[in-house]
Amino acid sequence: MELDLETLRLLENINRTGSLRRSAENAGVTQQAVSARIQLAERRLGRALVHRSRNGSELTDDGKLVIEWAKPLLEAADIFASSVRTLRSKADICVAASQSISEQLLPGWMDALRQAPDAPTVRLISGSSADVIKRVRGHVATLGFIETPEVPPDLASQRIRNDPLAVVVSPNHPWAGQGRLISPAELARTPLICDDKGSGRCTLELALQAAEVDDGLASPAAIMTGTGAIAGAVASGIAPAVVSRSLVRPHLDSGALIEVEIEGIQLHRPFTMVWTGQPARTSAAQKFISIITSRTAPSPSTTAGQRNTVWKI
Repeated sequence: MELDLETLRLLENINRTGSLRRSAENAGVTQQAVSARIQLAERRLGRALVHRSRNGSELTDDGKLVIEWAKPLLEAADIFASSVRTLRSKADICVAASQSISEQLLPGWMDALRQAPDAPTVRLISGSSADVIKRVRGHVATLGFIETPEVPPDLASQRIRNDPLAVVVSPNHPWAGQGRLISPAELARTPLICDDKGSGRCTLELALQAAEVDDGLASPAAIMTGTGAIAGAVASGIAPAVVSRSLVRPHLDSGALIEVEIEGIQLHRPFTMVWTGQPARTSAAQKFISIITSRTAPSPSTTAGQRNTVWKI
């Protein structure tokens, strides 16, 4: 990479302050160190990035273009750093979340917390939904986020989102024919690749029961850990899989995987917040919930005869 994150942040600082000196102070380094880093970047690119004068410093047109291109990268780096900080041992609130929720929602939550004034510091524990439930019951975590359809009756709960699942196959699979619908019965008798957490398989079992498919699911073709491993196995033609659509979206967009429609069935896995007692009993928990649910208002959703609030986080 021609320019590292530190250099890009220095350029961003110079653009904002109009001064090498102030940029150095903000970064906690000497002005000479900033000048040396900028000069190295200019030599690598073969372009002048900063114009220096008696009145201060400003970015050249090329420098401004570099910073404009760098904005998404710097924002992503900030979100990544915020997410990694949730692994710290000391924090205002401990949150336990399933793997899929950690992958899908945590970066957005951390970005919202980063931008909020007086936001609580958060420690994240990631694991299976069973692990999350155990930690909430044991008061290790104040709040838990699980992805299983069934919620323990001894815990208070709130549905926060429905996660659409997709049946995916390789482009060479017989089901990949354009416009073909697969019957629920055919899906049930086909061995599938499953994740080791089992929430996708559990959601599929309940959907097939609702569709009055008498036969149980076939034994898994394979059990794997992580969406990347499952997507790779499906793409290589080992077997179909039921996975989170959002997590395999890049594979669907590239054509490495093909989504298959199931006749009369739409698969949605619930993401649910669980706790013991009232989460509002601690100000940190209340602040955390307020921040992560502030971007959009809740919309009602009815599941299994009960009316729940679905927070579209």
